[in-house]
Amino acid sequence: MPKAELTTFVTPKCQALAQRMGLELVDVCLDKERAGKSLRIYLDKPQGLSLDDCGSYPRALQPQLEHRRRAVALKLR
Repeated sequence: MPKAELTTFVTPKCQALAQRMGLELVDVCLDKERAGKSLRIYLDKPQGLSLDDCGSYPRALQPQLEHRRRAVALKLR
């Protein structure tokens, strides 16, 4: 995935979902690893993230990114 695609497609999707869920998007980055690439999304909120936040955000985001993820073999973390 080129950096431009991360900026123009992935980050806006992450930002929109974070706002809908009452979260703050801190950063989105794409890291190379042995098994491929990992999309890392850093979130926060004033009272701190709960385990529910950490589980529900990726579940809600995954369908929005699924076709892109398959194309570049990303692991969503």
